[in-house]
Amino acid sequence: MKKKAHSDSPLRTQAEEIAMQTIVPVPEYKETSFPEAIRFALHELRVHQIELEMQNEELSRTQAILDTARARYYDLYDLAPVGYFSLNNKGLILEANLTFATLLGVDRGTLLKQPFSRYICREDQDIHYHHFNRLLKTGKPQVCELRLLRKDGAEGWVQIDATAAHDSEGLEVFRVAVSDITARKLVEEQLRVLSVTDELTGLSNRRSFFLLAEQHIKMADRLRQEFILFSADMDGLKLINDTWGHRAGDDAIIAIANILRSTLRDSDIVARIGGDEFAGLMINSNTEDASAMVDRLQSEVETWNRAATKPFSLAVSIGLVQYDPQQPSSLENLLALADNRMYTAKKRK
Repeated sequence: MKKKAHSDSPLRTQAEEIAMQTIVPVPEYKETSFPEAIRFALHELRVHQIELEMQNEELSRTQAILDTARARYYDLYDLAPVGYFSLNNKGLILEANLTFATLLGVDRGTLLKQPFSRYICREDQDIHYHHFNRLLKTGKPQVCELRLLRKDGAEGWVQIDATAAHDSEGLEVFRVAVSDITARKLVEEQLRVLSVTDELTGLSNRRSFFLLAEQHIKMADRLRQEFILFSADMDGLKLINDTWGHRAGDDAIIAIANILRSTLRDSDIVARIGGDEFAGLMINSNTEDASAMVDRLQSEVETWNRAATKPFSLAVSIGLVQYDPQQPSSLENLLALADNRMYTAKKRK
């Protein structure tokens, strides 16, 4: 075969080899060159046919590879354990994976072209504003924690990890990963509550009381406000423990705690600072308010004793100190004075 219609290529060469192995020779007619032309045309058609078949096979293999890659992309992106989405420089969502849409409880299509801030709780809008502004100005990765608002109205804590990037057209975009940290936040809140709450009574514990009282003294000094600090002690706890057991003693402590809680205002502070020792602050109060509180407390104790189904009775002694911002004093000194007055009241009994 002397003529070639196309320049050689790997695909053409391979097709030529296959054609040579499969084409049945056409008998030569020496009288004319026409049979040679026919043979050449048949050969070229066969080679072209083989090339097309090989190209189709290659396209099929490429399509299979693309389908596999698409499935892998779906697994890695859409079904990732964290949410992913992209923002433009105006804070609008350009794309999002299914995990992020599921986290918000919305259809993924409804997220596109929507401002991300639309899904952030109102109280955390400032966090997002400063986070996004730092990302715009510096281009450096930024991390923050905030609460997202689901379609059903529920709130959930997430960690936002954002980085700057460029899309296929060279425009600046921001890639954002969203991790659900609601469970972690619940544990942190439980630990925080446990760290400042008395386990038996649910009142503030000693540590919490000292922190809150110190803060309130500073505020009272600044605002020139008076307040009442008191120290309260349950009477006869040892007798209850020795007679009916420590479970009964715990019940008595819980009962006193509940009476103190119901006697004081919601704005006041009351804490269990020891075994049967309590302390509290009556915010923005004077001696008249304190006297009325003591009367209510004793009345509540008497009411409990009359209605009680327990084998023991309750009694409590209390000592009061009025804080004067014109004559500042430390919390330790105030508590010491309140304790002295409380023990004096106890001795009178």
